[in-house]
Amino acid sequence: MENNTSEINLVNSFKILIKNKIIILCCFLLGILFACGIIFLAPKIYIAQALVEIGRIDNSPRGVVFTHNVNQSIDEKISLFRQKYPSLSLVSVSEGVIQIKDYSPDKTEAERNVLDIVSLILLEDNNIKINIESDIEQLKKSRDDLMRYGQQVASLELEIFARQKDLRNLKPPRMIENPSVAIQEKLPPIFILLIGGLLGIFISVMAIGAKEWWNKNKKLF
Repeated sequence: MENNTSEINLVNSFKILIKNKIIILCCFLLGILFACGIIFLAPKIYIAQALVEIGRIDNSPRGVVFTHNVNQSIDEKISLFRQKYPSLSLVSVSEGVIQIKDYSPDKTEAERNVLDIVSLILLEDNNIKINIESDIEQLKKSRDDLMRYGQQVASLELEIFARQKDLRNLKPPRMIENPSVAIQEKLPPIFILLIGGLLGIFISVMAIGAKEWWNKNKKLF
C-alpha cells in the first residue's frame, strides 16, 4: 500500500513538473545567462609573486644564523603593509625563504606591490653589514681603551675575531625568484555553466512547489 502511494506521489510530482515545463525552461535559461555573465564580466585577477632569501651568516659559531627571525619578519611586514596592501600574502616556504604574493585586478599594481615589499626586505636586511661593522669598531675601541690601562683584552679579541668572521661569511639577502605576474586560474567555463543551469532548475522546482502549495492553501487565507 505504501509503495503504491509513493508511486502515485511520484507520478503526480512528475506531472506537475511537466505542466510547468515553461517555468523550468525559463529558469534554466536564466541560470545559463547568469553563468555567462560571470564568465564574461568577472574581472581578471592577477597574481604577482616573488621569492626572497633573507640574509644569513654561514659558518658562524652558532651555525647558520639568519639576519632576521623569518616568522617575526613576516608578521611585522604583514601588519605594516596590511592597510596599504590588503591582498598581500607573505609565507615562509622554507628556512630563511619568504614567498611574497599580491592579488589585484590591476596587473601593474600587483607587480608594484610585490616589488615594494621585496625592496623593503632587501634594504632592511642589507643594513646588517653596517651593524656588524659598527659592532667591530666599538669592540676595537673598547679593546684599545683597556690596553691603555694594561688590562686583559683576550675576550674582546676573540669577540672581534668572531664578528669579523661573521662579516666575511655574511650572505646578503637576494631574490631567488624575480617578481612574476600571472592570471589567477578560474573555474572551467563549462563547470560554471553547469552550476548555473542546475541552480536555475533548483529555483524553478522551488518556485513550482511554492506555487502548488499556494494553489492548494490559498482558500485558508
